[in-house]
Amino acid sequence: MNDQLPSVMEIRVLLEDLTGRAVDVSPHDSPGWSGKPPVTAVLVCNDMKVGVVVAFELPLAASLGAVLGLIPVGGAEACVEDGELSKMIEDNLFEVCNVLTAVFNKGGGRHVRLHALHSKPSEVPSDITAQLNALGSRLDLTVQVNGYLPGKFSIVVPV
Repeated sequence: MNDQLPSVMEIRVLLEDLTGRAVDVSPHDSPGWSGKPPVTAVLVCNDMKVGVVVAFELPLAASLGAVLGLIPVGGAEACVEDGELSKMIEDNLFEVCNVLTAVFNKGGGRHVRLHALHSKPSEVPSDITAQLNALGSRLDLTVQVNGYLPGKFSIVVPV
């Protein structure tokens, strides 16, 4: 794994390639999360140490899962209304997170893989929440897939 954060362009290109849609990606104005984020992915290295933590606001998580499964935006909106991802959208988001590992697994160095996707705030371990709220090696973005709901997206590489 390259210990460098991916660029905004790398994230945009990966999401556009994955979804087949235009994606707007811009820096988010505030780092960290107040409370626990609704959806968190944990990527681990071969030694099982946390290598990367990724967090999504629920509208974005629902949108990414929906667009990957060719589900209309109404499916994402229903998840937001319900306050949780449907099983199908959660499974699709798991695949999005799997593909996201590609931006870290380039060149030499450690390899990361998706270890867990926590779709409910109560599932997120406290050490992962602490890492999400730490300053340091992080990228906080606002992401919107064309035709779907926007949301905050954070990548944190623990030090």
